[in-house]
Amino acid sequence: MKHLIRFVLCLSLAGCASGEPGVARLVARALPAPTGVAAADYAALRRSGATTMIFANEAAGTSAEFVEVTSRGGTQSWRNEGNLGVVTRDGFLLATRGLGHDAMAIDPGAAVALVLAGNSGVSQRVHEELDGDDHLIRKSYACTVENRGPRDIAIGAHDVATRLMAETCTGGAGPGFTNLYWVRSGRVLQARHWVSAGFGTLAMRAPSGRG
Repeated sequence: MKHLIRFVLCLSLAGCASGEPGVARLVARALPAPTGVAAADYAALRRSGATTMIFANEAAGTSAEFVEVTSRGGTQSWRNEGNLGVVTRDGFLLATRGLGHDAMAIDPGAAVALVLAGNSGVSQRVHEELDGDDHLIRKSYACTVENRGPRDIAIGAHDVATRLMAETCTGGAGPGFTNLYWVRSGRVLQARHWVSAGFGTLAMRAPSGRG
């Protein structure tokens, strides 16, 4: 994600209990924006009023606004002005492109229905990613979904009431991880998604005005 515009991440996480990682406020640092075809396409979509989403590489401390390029059957494709790509559905990560150590495809399984309904339960997810030799490897995880109760999050100047759902996964012949989802009225407003062991977590947040 080195090509993203770098942002300052405020370390105070509004509405998160002690010890719970979350999605921080994102404040732009004035650095030159990318140029070229991707940047021009991004700018055109932005001017047209396309839906936007903020994605952040928490480990690197970088983030950027992405615009919705396509939406089919609830699946949304997002691009930023550096031509990095993310695919989501119902607030769940399905794939990344150009970030490095990409998730080529993700099947979140039954976690989607559990999280959106606020229910606890068990699920399985499958990740397909590239190894160091560009070979596709498939990893399966057993996951437990739990409702951690109400949480207020800061979106712009407003505190928004949400329900925090956690999806804790093990397996895949590697480290376990926990995905977090802040849900309001059946919609994910904010989330932390595991991408891969090489990348770590990708955070997403609806921009101000969508809460």
